[in-house]
Amino acid sequence: MDKLNSISFSKRGKGASRKNPMNIVAHLPADLSDLYRSLAEIHAKAIVKQINRLDCPYDQKVEILRSFSASVQNNKAV
Repeated sequence: MDKLNSISFSKRGKGASRKNPMNIVAHLPADLSDLYRSLAEIHAKAIVKQINRLDCPYDQKVEILRSFSASVQNNKAV
């Protein structure tokens, strides 16, 4: 993500007061393709993490990942 737009606002609620407001900053990508790329990267990392947690041999994990990748590329439900 090269360019980010930022918005900032304060919220008063649980844990915040007039003297100590909770400040929130959100960074938004300048282009939706950056958002989609980041989302795909997060999902891929989560999938790899879940596969690594499986109690099976490494070769089987590789085959699961390849199978998953092929099904996604073919737009098939897993």
